Amino acid sequence: MHQEEEEEEEEEEEEEEEEEEEEEEEEEEEEEEEEEEEEEEEEEEEEEEEEEEEEEEEEKKKKKKKKKKNFSEHFP
Repeated sequence: MHQEEEEEEEEEEEEEEEEEEEEEEEEEEEEEEEEEEEEEEEEEEEEEEEEEEEEEEEEKKKKKKKKKKNFSEHFP
């Protein structure tokens, strides 16, 4: 009888350990997913910034051209 109780206790302990391990794995996976999401967001932000910079450069070029054109029209 005593041996049965011990075996039951051991089984319970093993089950608890397995559950804990599963929980830890899930947490790790969640953390990894969060990190990946953060990285993706950062990349997107960087891309947006680059695009904005490019657009600004284009605008500057256009303005310069326009100024040159206007200047040359007034002073041939």
